[in-house]
Amino acid sequence: MPRNEQGFTLCRLKTGRLVRGPVFEGEPTSLRMPVACPAGAAPVGTYHTHPSGDAEPSQQDMDSTRAAGLRFVCVGVPEKGTVRCFDVTQA
Repeated sequence: MPRNEQGFTLCRLKTGRLVRGPVFEGEPTSLRMPVACPAGAAPVGTYHTHPSGDAEPSQQDMDSTRAAGLRFVCVGVPEKGTVRCFDVTQA
């Protein structure tokens, strides 16, 4: 049985430091993450897991990140300890 994906918005503080927004969890085919950042931070991307998968974004991952006006999508595979980030403006 596939494990749930987890994800959050990547947010940049005025100092340049990256922080995360609230963590959301859902089925791999239905995870929907609202763009949400702590006060004083601006959204720049998304992070989500691909449990037991590859650290490559799907076309849907790229399209939804781009449609939200964000620049980066990062994908992690917790079982492998792998995280890869992609600039959706370059794809």
